[in-house]
Amino acid sequence: MKSKRRVIRKRRKTSAEKTSEASVSDSTSLLPREEIMNIIQTMRDEGATYDQIAKRLVDLGQPTFSGRGEWHAQTIHRLCSRK
Repeated sequence: MKSKRRVIRKRRKTSAEKTSEASVSDSTSLLPREEIMNIIQTMRDEGATYDQIAKRLVDLGQPTFSGRGEWHAQTIHRLCSRK
């Protein structure tokens, strides 16, 4: 008898959730790359961790430079080490 494997999937955001997030972010426009890099550098100078910076960019609603996915600590680390 085969045992059933449970598949766990991430919950996708519904259109209602996306709408509420847009209103929470005060309709902020997309920031240019230089501005995002300034935010990252300023936060690092203030002692913020890569994870804290990634969370802040996600909270601001800023997409990654590629426009795919979300900000992660590893992405911030990679950007900081390229300087």
